[in-house]
Amino acid sequence: MTENITNDRAGEDYWSLVWKNTPLPESINTDDKKLSNHILRAFDKVFKSVLGKYDLKGKRIIEVGCGNSVWLPQFAKSYNLIPTGLDYSEFGCEQERKIFQRDGIIGDVYCADMFNPPEELIGKFDIVLSMGVVEHFDDTSEAIKALKKYIKPDGLIITTIPNNTGLLGWLQKVINKPIYDIHNIIDKNDLESAHLKNGFEIIFSRYVVSFGLHVNLDEKEKPVKNLKFKKIIVKGLSLITSVVWMFESMFFNLPVSKLFSPAVIIIAKGKDK
Repeated sequence: MTENITNDRAGEDYWSLVWKNTPLPESINTDDKKLSNHILRAFDKVFKSVLGKYDLKGKRIIEVGCGNSVWLPQFAKSYNLIPTGLDYSEFGCEQERKIFQRDGIIGDVYCADMFNPPEELIGKFDIVLSMGVVEHFDDTSEAIKALKKYIKPDGLIITTIPNNTGLLGWLQKVINKPIYDIHNIIDKNDLESAHLKNGFEIIFSRYVVSFGLHVNLDEKEKPVKNLKFKKIIVKGLSLITSVVWMFESMFFNLPVSKLFSPAVIIIAKGKDK
């Protein structure tokens, strides 16, 4: 990354290691009501409620930070979009190409730095998507500015981040601080401000899913201390989360909040020039 622009807290080596230790994810199936799909269904509901208002057939979408992502094929299939992926991890790009092939998706995947995009990608897309990318940089506004390079003047930007300002973030900091430290801790208002500063009009902004305590036990440079004990704690937190999600599947959805919700979604639109 270009150090005088912003600082990447995670780094390509970290992501390549994560993808090498992660099986190829299953395709998204929002009709499957299993609890592990709870967040995916919530995200999909948001996307459909907003994007359903637009005629997107034949439009172009790029996912920045696409390594090992199943969302880009999902968008391509759901909205008849032409997909392109970009990631700085060559291994992550290879995983994405495998997902494209498996899911019958035709599209390009570029291995490149998001801050220095290939010339042919600048200003070419109707939608730019990032799923947990911008929060890894010290300057959120500069990260959003980098994403803006890919979009047509009136295009859409979809940005999601984990909510590390609530209970989940506190638990992550206590249980596995090195992973907490690869995030710039920002809330929904901070993310909104970064979009507004770059000239976007926000059309959706919300914490998503009422409750989620899935703590990440991945290694960052050093083995996790007291790993066996922490696995027990993390399993307990996941069980509590499953109980809440089961309640919601049987009765009604609880309200979202900064304290308990695990994620933020912002969808914004560029202003015609």
